[in-house]
Amino acid sequence: MGKLGKKAGKFAGKNLQSVLKRKMKVKSFFKKKTAKIFGEDDSDMDQDDSDSDGYLSQDASCSYNGETESENHLKVQNKEIHLELAQKMKRLNGLKAKVMRS
Repeated sequence: MGKLGKKAGKFAGKNLQSVLKRKMKVKSFFKKKTAKIFGEDDSDMDQDDSDSDGYLSQDASCSYNGETESENHLKVQNKEIHLELAQKMKRLNGLKAKVMRS
């Protein structure tokens, strides 16, 4: 039997009986494993220990502003990059003007 073409090989790799059988075994294995894991985790969720109704408070004294430290760092870094880019663009425009005059 000769070598299969690109499309035929791709089709065979997905749809051969042996491949489908292996996929079913792997799929059932992961289903069992995840069911076991989620079964253990759900036992903790049966009780509701909090007095909360599930909503965040609208209290003004709450210090959460929706931004993390890494987001703030990225904003500062972004501003620095924009300033550097603006300086380089200004210098480039000056050089272009100088070349055009000569």
